[in-house]
Amino acid sequence: MTIMDVSKDTYTVKIEGAEYDMKFCPNYNQAKQDELFLIESSGGSLEISLKNQNANE
Repeated sequence: MTIMDVSKDTYTVKIEGAEYDMKFCPNYNQAKQDELFLIESSGGSLEISLKNQNANE
């Protein structure tokens, strides 16, 4: 996975040749239900997340 900076609110995430524009949310409360988003992990990297669900599924 490669993350290219588009702006501080949106990032383009490239996974296996496909590109996805994902919103960056500083916390889970600002994320929309059922929408993939990016959040900063405790280690300082960006991670793909899904509010109240498992993003791996």
